[in-house]
Parts: sequence; structure tokens; C-alpha cells
Amino acid sequence: MPCLSLRSRSFLVACAALTLLPVGLFAADAVVFSTASIELDRQRVTVASTSKPEDFVAAALTLSDRNNWKIHLGISTTIDASEVLINAQFLTVTIGYDSRSLRFKSVADIPSDQLKVTYSPTLQTLTIPTGQAAADAAAAATPKKTNQCWKFSLADDKKLADIDTSAGWQAGVGAKPQYFWSAKASCPFDLGEGEKYGRLGPSFTAQAATQDKPQGNADPNSMKAGLTWTYDKTIQHSRDGFLYSADLISYEFERTAKKEAVLDASGKPILQNYIEKDSNLIWDAMARYSFNKKNRLGVSWDLGFAGFEAGRSLTRTIRKASQASDNQPIARLKFDFDIYRVVYSHKETALTLHGQQVLRLPFEQEPFQDAGVNNGNKFLTNKPRHWSLIETNWMLAKGAGISLTYKRGSLPPGFEFVDHQLTLGFSVQLKR
Repeated sequence: MPCLSLRSRSFLVACAALTLLPVGLFAADAVVFSTASIELDRQRVTVASTSKPEDFVAAALTLSDRNNWKIHLGISTTIDASEVLINAQFLTVTIGYDSRSLRFKSVADIPSDQLKVTYSPTLQTLTIPTGQAAADAAAAATPKKTNQCWKFSLADDKKLADIDTSAGWQAGVGAKPQYFWSAKASCPFDLGEGEKYGRLGPSFTAQAATQDKPQGNADPNSMKAGLTWTYDKTIQHSRDGFLYSADLISYEFERTAKKEAVLDASGKPILQNYIEKDSNLIWDAMARYSFNKKNRLGVSWDLGFAGFEAGRSLTRTIRKASQASDNQPIARLKFDFDIYRVVYSHKETALTLHGQQVLRLPFEQEPFQDAGVNNGNKFLTNKPRHWSLIETNWMLAKGAGISLTYKRGSLPPGFEFVDHQLTLGFSVQLKR
């Protein structure tokens, strides 16, 4: 039947009219609802009805009006419906909501008896099962995963993706066009039930590009591998909260292939390849405040207000003239700011926007390279290091899209300054 799953409001009117034509002289009873459930990963609540099919279809216009549905978390938070879909075959109503509205990773994290859904015309309110009991019931019906690090699915939310990769073409000021790739990957495991003590697991981040820069630079080579701990603390009766993260141990590294002119046995100058290395052993931590309240712009942001990076260098291309020891300490204050905006189309992610600003304040001198300073050669300095990033991602399908990114600044450990870099590529996002 064409009216079994109704998505278009105009199509809904036509279907309802055709369905009700034979029984138009009969008064329909009010629709009665029985149960409600939530799917956090799909941002939707499904309400089931025990009414007769003809009564359900007769109320189709009212049921499909998203203004008639409200989701409540406790007594202080009300969430509007972003979309409503009805299914006359199974007598269900599916209510979509903004992904920023409920900042929970599991139904176990939602306090019991606090999440409700209300249908305004009949003032019916249903309690959505949450808390540990609901999580245990869902877990009992779900097969156990033998190796969670290899169990991934496509993800729409860039902010929550465990694997985020992209590759394509880039161009920068004073440099020829190059190919680039970037990656972010992690496999965190829960510490305690319901992430009581946070999450811990290996992580890897990297940005790299081909080398072709006689003077200019469009290559922010930066890689980091570590063991990362994260902990989210949500403020009661709010979608805001604090995010804590720390690398219990990590390794920053960069490898750059270069050429230098040398004389061969006959005295003839030739170009000889060599590897320029920079690497650091790092411990770091960051405290962030996450703001996720609904606003007109539909944006959320994270403010990293207290962070540090400390450790020692393992390899460096340049050294302090007065220091004979290989032990060169690392100590930096770090602050960052991230802003996110997600644009939806029919409850699916159509476009994501992300902006980032990072400030590092080194206490010790570290390498720095800028094409317009010191003839483009690396030198040691403790000057502030900035990093600016603006990225957009047009989703072609769930978890995959076309990315356009602007970058400016420098990243550890080499801190090669990139002046206005633009990249265009293909991105894939996965979540455990």
C-alpha cells in the first residue's frame, strides 16, 4: 500500500483522504499509545499505538505535525521534534530530534524515568525506558563483540567519529599543488560500567603531504601516536558538560625527505638524499567545556581552557649551541577552541562545518620554520605557535563525503609554518 509509510505531508493528506473516503460518515476514536523507545545512534524516538488502523489513519494529519510532539528530559529540558514519520502498517510514529539535544552515548547514561515523550492533542505522556535496566535488556538481545576494535560502522557525526580519514589535492601560498592525506583513529574501551571512569585506548592522528617546496611550504607534516584517556562529565539537567582528556604517553614525530649538494669522488657536485627527523616523547592533558544548548545558529562549541604538553625531544634536526646533552625538554601551555554546525536534510546529515583555533605557548625553545623568516631555514625559538582550521564536509552518503579545508599555522614537532593552505578531498568517517 502506498500509504503504509508516510513521509510527505502533501502525500499524507491525499492518502488519508482516500483511506477515509469509505468510512467518512463514521467518527474516529482518539489514538491511544502504548510504548515508546529511543535509538540514540539514529536520533529518533518511536511510539507504538494500540488503536485500530482506521482510527490511526484518520488522525494521520495530526500525528504527522511535529509541533504536536515534545520530548522531555527531566523537568527543565524540552526538545522539539525535527521530523515526524508515521507508519500505518505497524501503527508507529517516529519522532526525529536534533543530534545535539541529547548528549548521551548510551541509554544507560540517561537517568531512569526522566526521559518522556508527549503528544499534545490528547496530553498522552509516555516514559521512555532508560538507565541501566534498559541498557541490560538491549545488551541481552545484542550478540557479543569478540574484537570491538574491528567493529566499525559509517558515522554521520564528525565530532564523535572514532576514525576520520581524508585524502586529496592541496595548494598553498608559495608552493606547488600537492597530494595530501590526514587521519584520526582511536579504539577506546570503557573503564567501568557505563564509562564510570572514562575511556582508554590507543589513538593516532596525522597530517602529511608530498614534498615539493623549494622555498614555500604547503606541508604541515605532523603525526602523533599515544595511549589516550577521555572522560565526559555532563552537567545535571543540561546538555552542557566538561570534557577531560590526557595522553598517558604519546610520541610526536616527523620525517622529511630532503636533498643536499655534495661533491663526489671526482669533485663534481651531486644531489644526495637525506632524512630530516624531529620527534618528541610527550605527556599531555586538557580540560574543555562543551556548550551544546540549542540556539538560533544551531552551533555547539568546545573550549579548551586548561591544557599542557610536556616531555623531551628524542631527535632534532637542529640543537642549541650551548647544550651538549641530547636531552632537550618540552613544556607548552595549550588552549583550543572548536565550533561545530550540522545541517540536516530529511533527518540525514547533509553538511558539517567545523572550525578550530589552537594556541601553544612553549616555555622551551623548539624548532620553527617559516619560508619568509631566516631564509626559510629552521631555527629554535619559544615564540607562540598558532593553528587555524576551517573544514566543511558535504555528505554523499552516510559516513562519506567531499571535504574542503582551510589551514594556517604550524603543528608539532617540526612546526613548519603553513601560510593559507587549501585542500580538497574525499573523507570517510567511522564509529565503533
